[in-house]
Amino acid sequence: MFPRSLSFILFVVLLTCGYSIQAKPIDLMLAEKYSTDIKLSDYLVSEKYDGVRAYWDGKQFWTRQGNPINPPASFVADFPNRPLDGELWLGHNQFADLMSIIHDATDPRWQQVSFMVFDLPDLPVEFSARYQKMLELMQQLPSNSSIKIVEQFDVNTHQKLQTLLNQYVNNGAEGLMLHKKSALYRGKRSDDLIKVKKFTDAEAKVIEYIAGKGQFTGLVGALLVEDLLTGKQFKIGSGLSKAQRANPPAIGSIITYKFTGLTKNELPRFPVFLRIRSEGF
Repeated sequence: MFPRSLSFILFVVLLTCGYSIQAKPIDLMLAEKYSTDIKLSDYLVSEKYDGVRAYWDGKQFWTRQGNPINPPASFVADFPNRPLDGELWLGHNQFADLMSIIHDATDPRWQQVSFMVFDLPDLPVEFSARYQKMLELMQQLPSNSSIKIVEQFDVNTHQKLQTLLNQYVNNGAEGLMLHKKSALYRGKRSDDLIKVKKFTDAEAKVIEYIAGKGQFTGLVGALLVEDLLTGKQFKIGSGLSKAQRANPPAIGSIITYKFTGLTKNELPRFPVFLRIRSEGF
């Protein structure tokens, strides 16, 4: 066994040679799935953004998986020195462009990105009170700040919630979020936070390409994938653009797909490719 001094020297050498220490996931509040059994009056409702979950610790941005995000200094110039939980967001249906931006601090498109803040993790009060503090924080920031506070509002009935869901999705939103008014911030999955979508999404590993036919001759017709949770294998042919069929997700990469329920064989019904999951996010 190395003496303690030699162990420290070895640690420094590994770092300077380019080796990295595995990131540790951050304990963030995670959402459960929606059910009409919940008491809707207990919750505030907001849009679900199709961005990248990000945690500002007061000095540095981190992904949910504990990897650093390094925006240009101008992006965070007016950020407070307290934790903020939110989503880096470029706009509806612009997730792929966002991923190309946030890996490059010199990309001028950072000025188009917003940090959509939906919680104050360090404030030990109910969410409804935390929301009021977020609104107060926004009043202290310049009008051109990258920080935007996610609007929260009441919805009285599940029928109205579904109508609202359709309206938001038709306008490009990913769905809606329900945040329990009385909840303290807890870094785990619970019904304090609920996601409402028109479809279910999941993640799978690409294990093989299926050759295309007809209009897709010479391209990838479908991906053979393995669901990360169930281990079941199935094909995904819908949702791939022509460019993605010519240059498909790499074998072994992780993708996100959506589906509408399960078949009698417990396979995803009508699976549709959504996006490639970037490493560390």
